[in-house]
Amino acid sequence: MSSITDIFSSASARDTAKPAGSNTGLVIFRSDTKALEVSDGTNYQTYNSDGVFIPGVSNTLSASFDGTDDFIDCGTNTALNPSAWTITQWIRLNTNSEYDVLTTRRSNGNGYQIYAQSGDFKYYGGNVRIFGTSVFAANTWYNVTVTHSGSSLTGYVDGAIVGSAISDTYVSGGGANFYIGRHAAGTQYTNGYLDEIGMWNSVLTAEEIASIYNRGVPIDLTANAGDYTSASDLLAFWRMGDGLGDTDSGGGSPASGDTIGTVKNVKNPGTHDGSSSGATYSDVVK
Repeated sequence: MSSITDIFSSASARDTAKPAGSNTGLVIFRSDTKALEVSDGTNYQTYNSDGVFIPGVSNTLSASFDGTDDFIDCGTNTALNPSAWTITQWIRLNTNSEYDVLTTRRSNGNGYQIYAQSGDFKYYGGNVRIFGTSVFAANTWYNVTVTHSGSSLTGYVDGAIVGSAISDTYVSGGGANFYIGRHAAGTQYTNGYLDEIGMWNSVLTAEEIASIYNRGVPIDLTANAGDYTSASDLLAFWRMGDGLGDTDSGGGSPASGDTIGTVKNVKNPGTHDGSSSGATYSDVVK
């Protein structure tokens, strides 16, 4: 009897996308993610090439930033400044010719910043480090992850290392605010979409980060799945409209096109919640 691994290794390439409607028991093979997706009538369950089931999380909204003055402020709580950490996020830039700050925590030049510049994947933590050049194409979703411990930095895109063990001296951001979508000084902003942003107080393994990428299907970071076993180290998880307690600027439930009010930290609501300045909810999602 053939195993699911045998099926994947012998499967012919097909451009199969999720249909607009879904019926219980519908099974599709997606050539872009190399995964089987099984419908329960509403959502899809994903099986990777090892036959391991890693459930995708229901994802209907993302945060849209105009590249001019939109951002989300998650406050000054020092818990977002651990000595060792991992940050992951899904990004989709409208252009690859700009300076897009994804997440940052800096004060007077100290701290860290994860950003894209003209398609390159970069990090600042006292010095500019380039993880990879010409990494990001416009209008394409990527899972972007950075780990930091001591003087070691590693950058991942779509679950794979693109810049490994880049030496850097980490300088604490002190009481600086943690921003999503803008430079600490308010001089550069993200032009595009950010979604499913998580931060841990530990360095995740390469296997865990591959499971988080999950062949292009975002997962629930609050629960261990597959090789991902660090849910207990999760400090914050901002779902950008899909989290319980996320609101529009009027305090109502989020809908595409609404100006964002609050994005809750679903790991620990009421701590590290983000307040928006101009960013909107969008139904452009991975």
